[in-house]
Amino acid sequence: MTTHSRRAYEEIRRLILVREIPSDEPISERGLSERLGLGRTPIREALKDLERDGLIEVSPRRGTFVRRLSLADLRDIYEVRMGLEGIAAFLAAARGPTSQLLSFEEKFEKLLDDPSSELLTIQKLGWDFHDAIYEAAGNRELLRLNTGLRNQIGLTMELPRHHDHDRVRATVAEHLKILRAIKAMDPEGAQRAIYQHLSNALSAGAQIFSKFE
Repeated sequence: MTTHSRRAYEEIRRLILVREIPSDEPISERGLSERLGLGRTPIREALKDLERDGLIEVSPRRGTFVRRLSLADLRDIYEVRMGLEGIAAFLAAARGPTSQLLSFEEKFEKLLDDPSSELLTIQKLGWDFHDAIYEAAGNRELLRLNTGLRNQIGLTMELPRHHDHDRVRATVAEHLKILRAIKAMDPEGAQRAIYQHLSNALSAGAQIFSKFE
């Protein structure tokens, strides 16, 4: 991949994950070229790589679109997350929490005390927390696998916008439970807590999908 193609890939990927490219509108090579100040060739190469990585899909006679997940896709992603993140939480607890992980405790407690906290703030903190668990696990293969899964996880980040406030607050409490199990160096407890958290997230996501079917 050339330097320009790499830049195009990263910029388009970012636009997709922050939802600045609508999933219901065809992606325009010309529009992206003008927006990013890059030629059509690196844009085209980047789109091919984004299709390979599961972020966009090409529909014959309709065009190229941001990939829209199905319920089956959602289940597949969360089942993989349960396995990988369960191992990561187990290892993080067995090896002892990092200072980075411990720094989340006060942040989560403040969120629980402040019912007016914005969804995007909660969402980003949760994303960072899950990444910190992988870092604390101290396993390079797990980190590599997480990097490969990040695009797919990113596509699910639209779902929390449709959660009710109680589910959002429950997510913060679940994160705190995971963290405290890791802090107590309880590998089995940390693994159970993260498995339950992801199971709850999958159930909530499935309910959202059912509303739009």
